[in-house]
Amino acid sequence: MSKIIVTDALADTIKMLRTQNKIKSKNLATYIGKTPGYVTKLEKKEIKTIDFDIIKSIFAALLGEDYEKTESWEKIFASLQIKLTKSEIQDEIWFTNFDTVYRQVPIPETIVDYLNEKISALNITRDQLLHRINSNEALTEAELYNRDIESNVWYPSKNGHASIRIELNQNDFCGILDKTLPSAPYVFVFGILYYLIKFELYGDKVELEASKDDSLKQSVTNILNEHKFYSIIEREYLVKEASSKEEIQNLLSSFDNENAELISEILGELKFASELDIRITNERLTDFLTNLNSDPWFTLKIISLDYHLLESIDTA
Repeated sequence: MSKIIVTDALADTIKMLRTQNKIKSKNLATYIGKTPGYVTKLEKKEIKTIDFDIIKSIFAALLGEDYEKTESWEKIFASLQIKLTKSEIQDEIWFTNFDTVYRQVPIPETIVDYLNEKISALNITRDQLLHRINSNEALTEAELYNRDIESNVWYPSKNGHASIRIELNQNDFCGILDKTLPSAPYVFVFGILYYLIKFELYGDKVELEASKDDSLKQSVTNILNEHKFYSIIEREYLVKEASSKEEIQNLLSSFDNENAELISEILGELKFASELDIRITNERLTDFLTNLNSDPWFTLKIISLDYHLLESIDTA
């Protein structure tokens, strides 16, 4: 079972949501199968790690049974710090969901061109391809029609592996192929390419031997990697294998390289501010982190405003 590191931000978020929703500690404790003292220790940051299943139960109590569909949960989920080894991360379904479903990955134009060229070369229509993607050929009939299985979410299947029931809507599908959708979940682009290559190699054949299917998936991954459309696991592996900083820069997408440069510049400015007055810098960074944990996108929007134009305002 994966463990979540209880950061100050996580403990404060739990306490804030519980207070806002007027939920008593003892009621929350009953819901998650713990004692009221456990909840108190958790909110006082006296508990260092917590099972991921308990975290999910806590937020189901605080945000409702459909908590996973809320924006609040997405922000909380993205901020969680997991205590796992690399091999454990690869085995954990939650990380697969974060990596391939929840992340919005910028789509390189080159991979879109490649997809459209394949569609044209194979002489198939977009409707035919979309129908095949959404048919989820690897799933059993029971999995296809099981209402308890949510679409576009990885889940543990009976064979001991993770499975997913893809439901790619027409707008997102066409948005990817028409280059009007700038970013998309990794699994959607992977699925489009998977069925194109499968059709190219095996025609209308539905069932494949495990070895052939594994080989097909690896081929798809390799093609996506060539176009710098990475999952987190693939990107980290390739970066680790790189022998120089220049090779790493060549491997990463323009978005990744730009992000690294921006973060480096920001850290440089913060270091200068710290040297100038570390006490005030710490105070303001503390406030910034509180805002960032509360709503990262709104906070980044606020700090991106042109404050340098407001020269006459006293910022002390």
